[in-house]
Amino acid sequence: QEIGNSFEVYSDEAPEGATYPYIVCEVSRGSADEFPYAGYLEVNAWDKYRTYSRVDDIMDQVEKKLKFQYFDDNMVGFRCFDGERSHIDDTDSAIKRTREKFMIRYSVKGE
Repeated sequence: QEIGNSFEVYSDEAPEGATYPYIVCEVSRGSADEFPYAGYLEVNAWDKYRTYSRVDDIMDQVEKKLKFQYFDDNMVGFRCFDGERSHIDDTDSAIKRTREKFMIRYSVKGE
């Protein structure tokens, strides 16, 4: 049941007809008053499979790559912290979805 890198990664929304399994990532900002330079990275793993085992395996891989890592490029740097994971029911019982919401702290270059 090893899935390796056999899934696509999309930002915000998967295209119509996307092949399972895949993940969708979305970034949202926290309240500037409450958490300056903080937000959330939400990762959803989707699969058409009889159990949650494959989406959970995908999320384990994602978590291992992201948690407590620091990412940096020319415009922004950010660090991911512990996530909150849950299974999400779908109207189609053949579709399995696991969501993990990571807190991120970021810095913008030049500020």
